Amino acid sequence: MGAILAELQPDIMYIDAVDVNEERFGQNVKAASGLADVEVIAKHKADLNYTIVGAASIIAKTRRDAELQKLRETYGDLGSGYPSDPNTIRFLENWVKAHKKLPPFARKSWATSKNVVNRIIKQKKITDF
Repeated sequence: MGAILAELQPDIMYIDAVDVNEERFGQNVKAASGLADVEVIAKHKADLNYTIVGAASIIAKTRRDAELQKLRETYGDLGSGYPSDPNTIRFLENWVKAHKKLPPFARKSWATSKNVVNRIIKQKKITDF
């Protein structure tokens, strides 16, 4: 995010708050941006209330779907890519069982990824005690 913002140097950022506290989320994004003078408007459902956020959301989803399709061509059915999708979880479980690590494109910070790794790789056996 920092490199893109440094290049664009926006005066204002409209963002969809993913924290229950919109103000805190906006402050955190501003701090992470490295732009002291940028105005940050962080709101829940910003994609519904700000046309620019809605447009960016559509572009991002379209791009995400295209990238997922490329991954499917190489790795097969990996589900929707959403953390609660049973097919995505099953894909991650099967991959970790076979390779002893997450696939290179998986979000390692994702709770779903961490849970799969902990369950399959780091799980203690009865003989470990």
